[in-house]
Amino acid sequence: MHIHNPPSNIFNLTPLFLFLYLRHGIVRIREAGDTDGTGTPAAVALIESGAVPGIDLHYSYAFVQTGRARWTNSIHYDHPGQAEEIIRRLRHLGARWVKSYENLDVERVTALIAAARREGLGVLGHVRRSRHSRPRAFRERNAGSWRAWTLRESWVWTIPATSKRASELTS
Repeated sequence: MHIHNPPSNIFNLTPLFLFLYLRHGIVRIREAGDTDGTGTPAAVALIESGAVPGIDLHYSYAFVQTGRARWTNSIHYDHPGQAEEIIRRLRHLGARWVKSYENLDVERVTALIAAARREGLGVLGHVRRSRHSRPRAFRERNAGSWRAWTLRESWVWTIPATSKRASELTS
């Protein structure tokens, strides 16, 4: 299941969200970006302390993007040469997924996927429909290695860390 943890606030919603997942039988969660950097650490602390038992949280923590950041918890990505450092940073934070977000072109996404693959991380994200992001070119280059859905103006996709066609991602 794909989720976004609630940001820290006076209502302290993180425990409620986690218990609601359990109540509905959801025990494995893929967190796909923490909008302000407070929700995921709070959820991890509750799970690791045992306060909320039984949840397997796989998280990406930050949004990797270029251009104006929509979320405060974004990592700016200007060129493909930054991919390795971005992946090391996310790995250091405990991420098991990388959230490729807005305005990334095919070259940057492909470099991010290759770097994540080397570190054993999966990649998920959005490719906005525009002449710059070329979702069709991305889809064709990575055919068979990912799943995609069309949602309004974006392609939403996932590439598991254990894809059988990983060698094609860097060719």
